[in-house]
Amino acid sequence: MNPRTLQEAARALGYLDDTEAIPLLKQVLGENMNPQNADLFLFEAAAEALGRIGTPEAEVALIDAFGKLDDYVKYVGWYSDHPALYACHASPPHARIIAALDWLGSTGAGPIVPQLIRSVPTDPDRALFPQNDTYELLAGRVIRRSGRGEELAATCLTLLGDPEAESADDLKQAVSTTFGAWAGKPAPDNRAAHVLSFVCRDPCFEPQVRAAYERYRAMPEDEIKRPLGNPSWIPQRHWVLFYLGRALGNLGDSVSVDTLLASLVPELNEARHGRPDPSEPNIHFLQLEYTPCWRAAAAWALGQIGNRRASTTLLEVVADMNNATDTRHAAAEALGRIADPASLPELQKLAPEYPEISTRRALLEACENTR
Repeated sequence: MNPRTLQEAARALGYLDDTEAIPLLKQVLGENMNPQNADLFLFEAAAEALGRIGTPEAEVALIDAFGKLDDYVKYVGWYSDHPALYACHASPPHARIIAALDWLGSTGAGPIVPQLIRSVPTDPDRALFPQNDTYELLAGRVIRRSGRGEELAATCLTLLGDPEAESADDLKQAVSTTFGAWAGKPAPDNRAAHVLSFVCRDPCFEPQVRAAYERYRAMPEDEIKRPLGNPSWIPQRHWVLFYLGRALGNLGDSVSVDTLLASLVPELNEARHGRPDPSEPNIHFLQLEYTPCWRAAAAWALGQIGNRRASTTLLEVVADMNNATDTRHAAAEALGRIADPASLPELQKLAPEYPEISTRRALLEACENTR
């Protein structure tokens, strides 16, 4: 059921740069796309081989195959995931082609940008950390090289309420297409912020991204409701702010610093709504604020930007236990990236006896980086 000999033979053709094998490898892709009767492991090996061969003909074969793949959730199940998590995980056939296109530096993926967008997992269970994952990084690079990156960034901004941005219909439809799981189904603006965070790297978009961030931060907060069972909704405002904070960090412009610092004021700590009653089923939450802890992305972004003006606020965030663990840990890591000598005395006070091991380690590393 898992013919490894065939897989390794396909990979060997790639290592050998066998251009004459391209038609055969293309045929293998075409015959192994249907999860009902395909050998997806063989599909993965053939895609990898085409990427290594890397000729224009191989690039065309990969792009053509990607455009014919079904929705990524249809493939995740073939790899024996639980249906509740189909939307959480990337599809290996999609991932292999994206990695291959990135490997060969493809510039011809423009026709499949909508499919690339839809292939990025949407379920909010995934993004518990501010940094991008590998799938998103590769997809973002392939999209930017395709020549449609700026067009996609503008489309995302329209879905986030930017009156000056213009959208492309096919990209808008792709960004608005999401798949739900037990943690809920992201709305189009949530998805737009997500896509923007892994695609947009052009500093010219920083004012518009920052303006979107400030618009959403000014919106009323969602009512705190934690019903038993699987949620039928997710806190869209939180997720948009989380992803837009990540986008500002990836843009890395010091102009964003004041906006991000304003998200880390003590009054916005995650415990401000209280903490769960120990007798209630939601005791596994540390505070009543909904995840994601969007302020963690703001702290992370300040570390990516690296402006020392943020050091004092980040130290205050780490010291205040009313901030969520995610937020304090992100602030500790940011201090390590900024490495401001003026922060060293306070870091040395906080680090040795800090009550949480993960944040303590981040603080100790920050001390080393700052010395």
